[in-house]
Amino acid sequence: MKVAVISFTRSGASVSQKLLEALGDRHSCRVYIKDKFRTESMIDGRIENLDENAGSWMEKRFQDTDGIICVGAAGIAVRLTAPCLRDKMTDPAVVAVDEQGKFSIPLLSGHMGGANKLAAEAAEALGAVPVITTATDLNGKFAVDVFAGENGLILTDRMMAKEISARILEGERIGIISDFPIEGRLPDELFFISKEEAEKEGTPSIAVTVNRLESKNRKILKLIPRNVVLGIGCRKQVSAGAVWEAAERLLTEAGIDERSVCLVASIDKKADEPGIAALAERLGTEFVTFTAKELEHVPGEFHESEFVRNTVGTGNVCERAAVLAAADREGRYGRLTAGKIRMNGVTAAAAVKEMKIRTGRE
Repeated sequence: MKVAVISFTRSGASVSQKLLEALGDRHSCRVYIKDKFRTESMIDGRIENLDENAGSWMEKRFQDTDGIICVGAAGIAVRLTAPCLRDKMTDPAVVAVDEQGKFSIPLLSGHMGGANKLAAEAAEALGAVPVITTATDLNGKFAVDVFAGENGLILTDRMMAKEISARILEGERIGIISDFPIEGRLPDELFFISKEEAEKEGTPSIAVTVNRLESKNRKILKLIPRNVVLGIGCRKQVSAGAVWEAAERLLTEAGIDERSVCLVASIDKKADEPGIAALAERLGTEFVTFTAKELEHVPGEFHESEFVRNTVGTGNVCERAAVLAAADREGRYGRLTAGKIRMNGVTAAAAVKEMKIRTGRE
């Protein structure tokens, strides 16, 4: 998590330094203090001078950080952040810590942004009291937005999430299905259900899936992992439109939600292809490439072409690139979930990165 800490007084600068020392190992932290409050001990390169208006500083941090800790009165933090607020799904976590380091208060994005967790970490660092006010936390209940955030899942329907949280607070249990293994004890508020049960109209449920759901039940809350890799091959200088049409057709025919795409991959000879770069930009992902030798080493059965092999050095680009780019940190290759299609000089395939959904409970 990229965290910025701001303070406005000498005492606040001292608290900020303590937070940096405690949180700097687990987060990417930077501290901003007024130069007149800097002491000889504040030589850490992560401590910067606050040499601009606090409002301007806040606007920048809303764009380039994941979490903000304001050391000072909560009211100051509220007034500084108010003009910057956009959406609870994208706003950074904001925490207020008093200048004596006695209380740590999450003000914004407590669940999705991780402010509750950040406030708890700050409180632990300072020996302060974390002031948590969200209902599910106060009642020790499962919070679907926290679950989504901690697992990197896209929460697709905030109103449905709100309804599920309300039902849980009223004592109801919610069914869940997942395309991926769930690790840890399932919270008492949840129980496993089948796909058929989830599709019963009017039954609130949670589905962890990369697939498009065609169901009459409008009360399914879909949580989407971003773990699908698109592999792309193409003729030289093919248009961005042609690349997009091929990718869209592949995703549609395979029933894959485009929001699940986390990477676009190809061979290094296509690194400068504007059409593939445009696809990655449109999907909000990185574009990665591999050498022909790297692709040739990928195990599995692929749709090979001698013409492609003679041209670029491997018999298949899209499938091999997708599977290789979907490898996990332990070197396990991705699972090919949609084989090669060919359309208007473009080939496309999709692979899924294997993952586990964690409940955080033993």
